[in-house]
Amino acid sequence: MTFKELLKIPHISKITDVHLCEIPEKFDLETFYIYFEKNKHTEFRLYFADSISEAYKIRVEAIIDEIIATENHDYKIPFIHFASLPYEKWGKIDSLIRQQNKQ
Repeated sequence: MTFKELLKIPHISKITDVHLCEIPEKFDLETFYIYFEKNKHTEFRLYFADSISEAYKIRVEAIIDEIIATENHDYKIPFIHFASLPYEKWGKIDSLIRQQNKQ
C-alpha cells in the first residue's frame, strides 16, 4: 500500500498513532512530506529500511533538517529514523516531539 492509498482511507484523519517499520525506498516521501506539514492529529513514527539508497537517505535527512530548523511547528512532528542518521539529529527530533507533547 502506498502513502497515497493510505490517504484515501476515510477515517485516516482519526488515527492518532502510526508506526511504520522497514519502510522501503518506494515509499512516497514527497506525498508524506506534504501531508505531515498539515497534520495536526496523527503521530507518525517512521523507520526506514537499511536498504534505502544514499540519495534517498539524503532526501530524508534534508526533511529532518527542515523540521529541526523550523521554529514554530503547527503540525505534529513526525519521528523519522534510518540506520545512519546522525545521533544528534535523531536526538533533536526526539526532543522536539517530547516538547510538543508537553504543550
